[in-house]
Amino acid sequence: MLVNPVRAGSGVSVKSVEMLFSRATLVSTSVGVQGLPVEARACVSVCDDAAGFAKAVQRGLTGENLLAPGDRQQARRPFTPEAVRCRMQDVFSSVLASP
Repeated sequence: MLVNPVRAGSGVSVKSVEMLFSRATLVSTSVGVQGLPVEARACVSVCDDAAGFAKAVQRGLTGENLLAPGDRQQARRPFTPEAVRCRMQDVFSSVLASP
């Protein structure tokens, strides 16, 4: 079980991206999954209130399936080294091509 109880922040949470590469049950607040693609958010039980978050963690610790298993392979795809390298190349190419 991995939890991301973050309540403030901006951008994509690196912790949430790292969590996607595990096989553990994932629980986060909505802030912890902001900026992630829909496929990635589908792999995480998202709860913002303390009682709901605690219940999701408790259910995960007892082995209860929190949600239908998301396709983690699909969710991970944008964050693989190859995908990041391709995006970086695209960005650098467009910057270098600009006048």
